[in-house]
Amino acid sequence: MATRARIVLLHAESRQMKEIAASVGVLRPTMDAWLARFTAGSERGLACARNLADGLSSR
Repeated sequence: MATRARIVLLHAESRQMKEIAASVGVLRPTMDAWLARFTAGSERGLACARNLADGLSSR
């Protein structure tokens, strides 16, 4: 979860997407998915490790 939070924090600092992905060591599609989850569900979205394509779980 620390990597996911770091993605969100770097994004909040207006860092470039490719810079964030390289900095945290993830592929751009993965980073985009976690940012979308955070947008949709705040911290709860980051904690949910289920299939990224399915959106937030109902838990």
